[in-house]
Amino acid sequence: QFDVFVGYDGIGREASWLPILCVIKNDGPPITGFVEVAPGNYGKGQTHQFPVELPTGTLKRVTLPIFASSRHSPVWNIRLANERGKTLAEQTGQRPRRQIGWEIPLIGSLSRTASGAPTLRPILRNQPDAQPASARILPTIFPDNPLVLEGLNAIYLSSEVAANLRTSQANATLAWM
Repeated sequence: QFDVFVGYDGIGREASWLPILCVIKNDGPPITGFVEVAPGNYGKGQTHQFPVELPTGTLKRVTLPIFASSRHSPVWNIRLANERGKTLAEQTGQRPRRQIGWEIPLIGSLSRTASGAPTLRPILRNQPDAQPASARILPTIFPDNPLVLEGLNAIYLSSEVAANLRTSQANATLAWM
């Protein structure tokens, strides 16, 4: 199983860092290899490789920080490969479901309930890419890398959820602040 999720709850910003979350389940033999993220826009941009080890019977969530330099249709091809470079799984043409401008506020929400995310007052213009956004982030997939959090303007953190964060997640939040 190789599932890919791009952005903060499907929201990405131009000229900003955003997470690409890969959920990898290995029911077969152990795998030592890498996850590769390549631009899908006619090869423009850098390709990044992140090492990964997957013992038999494991489920891993890997959050990769990627820089989105463009507002218009940023697309990525993500693949899981073994140490020899053979593709084991691939997701092509992945993009956030919503893209907003660099100047538009984006709040990450670690709320206790699904409906607990902050709501932001919409602006008068009827432009979806100019509307402020709030992205709900589940505590289990909250990043432990402060670079991934750089695409957010603010984080709403429920005190109940904060007590359950792993040490690496809390340290990433402190480093981001």
